[in-house]
Amino acid sequence: MSTDKMFTGLNKMEWGEALKKQNEHLKKEYSFTLDTADINADTMNKSAQEAIDFTSFMAKSLKENVSINDKTVVEAIQKHIEFLGIDAKGFAKQSHFFLTDNFHRNMLEHQQVGLSYYLCVAADKYAENNNN
Repeated sequence: MSTDKMFTGLNKMEWGEALKKQNEHLKKEYSFTLDTADINADTMNKSAQEAIDFTSFMAKSLKENVSINDKTVVEAIQKHIEFLGIDAKGFAKQSHFFLTDNFHRNMLEHQQVGLSYYLCVAADKYAENNNN
């Protein structure tokens, strides 16, 4: 599957297949299994598109040497965590997990070298500045 279609516009069966490797990794490394039986393709597609938009923006910001303190980066993080329904500390914890977990770090690094680190530092700074 090309990365252009990855996680966008998929049906329930395609989502189950797309999550197979991640599910295998989570089960092996953390004894955790994603429940893929009740996948809502529309919800997953919306979430995936938001994640793609966010990580693409952050990758572009990193590539263009945009400071993590830049207004556009801060606003992008704010919008992303609001979409996720988590607080700044939760987002920082998530970014640390993505940085330390080989599967997730490689996904980000494949998109842009240094992205997992840039996201982690940006999330930490955002959490520090927003104390929530």
